[in-house]
Amino acid sequence: MADTKCVNALQSKLQTNESEILKLKKIIRDLNYANFNDDKLINLIYKGCSNSKICENIKTMLYARFVENEWLKSENKDLEKKLKDLEIFCLTEKQIMN
Repeated sequence: MADTKCVNALQSKLQTNESEILKLKKIIRDLNYANFNDDKLINLIYKGCSNSKICENIKTMLYARFVENEWLKSENKDLEKKLKDLEIFCLTEKQIMN
């Protein structure tokens, strides 16, 4: 199931190396300044990290739901909190992954 793959990918963040975590931080930081109604958002994510399973799932969820959400713009949430939010989102709204 797609939702299981999503959760597994997000949980695997604990095993990712430092450069992967830095890439995720940069993507989230860049998204804070992106135009959320523009295709540049999706291009930005794809450029940020194209090989990570975590990023693949984040891209899917962003494209489906978070593009116009204040969640991404909030500066007061750190990376771990945002990834946890994504994991919860993945569990509660798994139909978007189908």
